[in-house]
Amino acid sequence: MNDPVPETNQEVWLERNQLLGEYLPRIGASPDFFSQKTLACELASKLFDSWAGHRVHDVKSTADLPAFEADQDEQGMLIERSYLSDIAIFTLADNSVNIAIAGRKRHWYAEAVRRLGNGEVSSRSGVNPTAPDVAVLASGPAPQRVPLTLETAQDRKAAVQAYIQEVWDATETRITKADIWRKARYKSRTEFERWERRDPKATDAAHQRFARLLAEKPHLK
Repeated sequence: MNDPVPETNQEVWLERNQLLGEYLPRIGASPDFFSQKTLACELASKLFDSWAGHRVHDVKSTADLPAFEADQDEQGMLIERSYLSDIAIFTLADNSVNIAIAGRKRHWYAEAVRRLGNGEVSSRSGVNPTAPDVAVLASGPAPQRVPLTLETAQDRKAAVQAYIQEVWDATETRITKADIWRKARYKSRTEFERWERRDPKATDAAHQRFARLLAEKPHLK
């Protein structure tokens, strides 16, 4: 594939072509389909990480999250249909690479939300990391910072998904939304679902419970 040096993002271009140069010969020399597929998934994941590791720094507020998500989808398609288009195994009915990229999308979306919540916005963005992007909730002697991504239903869903991913990354334990509402001492999912979709029937008490849980992160303790 012809991949000319871009006028911008040359670092990403270099990383991408170094990865392709490293992995494509290994994939071509692999003796069987399983080995090829494993290497292809590794390559796809690293190509995505190379791009996302730079792009995530452009997420300076919760308003940037939808565009970041859309760019992730576009980048995933670009990797599959362009950078890896010459690999024969992609002509087969196999979703392994797509699944690998989907996993990296979730990781980097969660990372973007985590950075906002922890105030890790780069100073070159011109955003004050202690200003209104985050709020502080008391949690024992050391207050925990929680992203102000609980204003809308979309923000709440993103915060929940980010927490689920953070638990997986830290513990390799896959929790569900049911684990979250049970940990908040509810016996059914009703109050959680009302809170998550910002239903008018959702109570202030539910908001306090779930906001505190997302701040204290009990599944990481």
